[in-house]
Amino acid sequence: MKKLITPLSISTLFFTNLAFADYRVEAKFYEENQLVSAPSLVVKPEVEALINLKDESTFSVVAKEVNSNIVHLNFNRQYKNQKMSLSTSVLLNKETTLNINGNTVSILISEVSS
Repeated sequence: MKKLITPLSISTLFFTNLAFADYRVEAKFYEENQLVSAPSLVVKPEVEALINLKDESTFSVVAKEVNSNIVHLNFNRQYKNQKMSLSTSVLLNKETTLNINGNTVSILISEVSS
């Protein structure tokens, strides 16, 4: 029985890691039609990624695969004492533009090849 468990465990771990690709999240934040920041980061599925940007803002994102074409995003951005939160589903490799509280956010998500 022990001989069966070890190969099964290794193959399960291998296929679990293959099933969830990392994602590149490219975001552009605009205020009054002016680009204020454009962070790009690679995130692991369902793991929060947090960065501090030069414009003194903080950007965090969590990506979760819905299916092979759609990723659900939760992200937060703190900028000039203003917090922007968003939870949405987006198509892979297709830029999505949203207007939140008068500010525009453009998001592009793609899978990262390993």
